[in-house]
Amino acid sequence: MKYFIKAAHNGHPQAQQIENLPKEKTRAIFRKSGFVISVHVLDEKKMAVMITETCVSCGDCAGECPVAAILDDSKDRNPFMGERFYVKPEACVECVGHADVPRCAEACPTEGCIVWDMPYTEEFSEYYEKGNSEGKYKIRVHKKKGLMLPTVKEKPFIETVPLEEREALDKDKNEFVEKVEFVSEPDEEREKLLFKFGKLKECDLLYCIQIGPGASKIANSFNIFPVKVDKNESIKDAIEKIQNMLKNNPPIWLLRIYTAGHV
Repeated sequence: MKYFIKAAHNGHPQAQQIENLPKEKTRAIFRKSGFVISVHVLDEKKMAVMITETCVSCGDCAGECPVAAILDDSKDRNPFMGERFYVKPEACVECVGHADVPRCAEACPTEGCIVWDMPYTEEFSEYYEKGNSEGKYKIRVHKKKGLMLPTVKEKPFIETVPLEEREALDKDKNEFVEKVEFVSEPDEEREKLLFKFGKLKECDLLYCIQIGPGASKIANSFNIFPVKVDKNESIKDAIEKIQNMLKNNPPIWLLRIYTAGHV
């Protein structure tokens, strides 16, 4: 997830928070009306493959898998039992030797439902072990070999897919991009708003203390969703709130933004 934090004029308490954030990827601007946080929610593209919460349990994917790596939502080996289908990473081969692209993704009728995950190789064994302990995966336990992590048995993967396209679907992460300050802007109010929202066009969510109907309409024309925030709410709290919304049954408007960012 990438956050573009557009925030706080000089002297506003939020300005210092931006400077103190980890040097990850977020963007900030200064604005007289106070702190604005703009969250570009989903700049992620992932698939050993992974099925997301947008799954409607239609079953189209399972019948296409050449190695029977997909479990339906009734199987107890599915960590998301009763919620959605699940791809066993220890079994998935990304259709290498069977098709040019994963067949499940081609068969899925829901856009953005099936996404890239990390290769099931020894290099990412710690990643899968952590995901297994957190309930993201339910990796098979062999009677003699134990947990079937990549260190026990690796799986083939599509090597032409860059690792940056396989960034983990981790809703607990945020990245600081950069801080941007407006040096000059148009005098006319509408042109000023168009100028500012043009600078924010990469963002999906705009957190602001207040916003008028005219500004809100212009934001929507840039496909930016305004969200009001209390002036005392910290940037850290705002980020944690959106992360929790993503992890715990996100509302339709956020889910729509989220799925639009996936392949």
